[in-house]
Amino acid sequence: METHKSVSVFEPGRACPLDYRYSPALFKQQPAPKLDTLIAAGGLYGNLSSLDDLEAIFKVEQHSQPDHAVELVFNGDFHWFDAQSEWFDEIEQRTAKYTRVRGNVETEFSREGADVGCGCDYPEGTSQDIVDRSNRIEQALAAQAQAHRSRVPGHPGWQALPMLAVRTIGGLRVAVVHGDAWSLAGWRFSSEMDAATLRCLHADSGIDLFVSSHTCQAVWVRSTDPSSSAILNNGAAGMPAFGQPLQGLACRVSTRPFDGPVVMRQRLGPLYCEWLGLNCSTPLFQKQFLSRWPEGSDAYLSYWHRIVSGTTSTLGNCIKERSGESRQE
Repeated sequence: METHKSVSVFEPGRACPLDYRYSPALFKQQPAPKLDTLIAAGGLYGNLSSLDDLEAIFKVEQHSQPDHAVELVFNGDFHWFDAQSEWFDEIEQRTAKYTRVRGNVETEFSREGADVGCGCDYPEGTSQDIVDRSNRIEQALAAQAQAHRSRVPGHPGWQALPMLAVRTIGGLRVAVVHGDAWSLAGWRFSSEMDAATLRCLHADSGIDLFVSSHTCQAVWVRSTDPSSSAILNNGAAGMPAFGQPLQGLACRVSTRPFDGPVVMRQRLGPLYCEWLGLNCSTPLFQKQFLSRWPEGSDAYLSYWHRIVSGTTSTLGNCIKERSGESRQE
């Protein structure tokens, strides 16, 4: 049974460290290399089955369009369940071959000073039991991270990874973040984003599309006002987004549609904005998960039901279009 008690925003797991913060204006200062196709997977959570699918998709993209620039980005929390040496090493070695943006999980591996726990910045409505379990999972994982660095001389540490990346696709500026436009662990990129905020966000950041994760809830939000930012949040690559079929999601942004099944496809000017399904709940992953997180363990209590049963969220609940008047130039 989850307990609810009065909590402080300064408690570990609920804190938002100052070094997580940035201004939307920062995005205007970032270089934006040109791409034809971006695949972004936030919240891999150490799931090797999802990683197998992502690498297979990436290879198909490369081989089918060899003249197109394609990039695979892991936008934070690529580690989480993998608090075991061989498992952690494999996730680290395989994801390091691609572009990585750090999440709160990786950022807290080597924090010195104040204890902010997992750095999730959980909102007040989240039960303290969930927060406490996440903090303990982070502690177990951080021990594996430090052991990994001792086995890999010259490892730069995860703080060296950027908090964001900006690309130009089809003439539009696309930003890849873990949280939102204000914080590495921000929760504002949800279905609650309104038209006025999307319009102001575009004016402040110069970003046409934000690709994010962190919230564990998939979201597509755009405004009918073209002078607005849109949000494409994959929720999590390593856990199911909906019910059957049990699939994690990756974001795909491209000048051409994906040549295969998609969970969702929307248009943003010249861009195809898609969710691709990942086989995240395979027997292999479930066996590996239970070998490290058996019944009654912290990760089991927080995540096992979602891994085997999915969520009650539906595709329709995750897609929002806001009505906004176009500004006159």
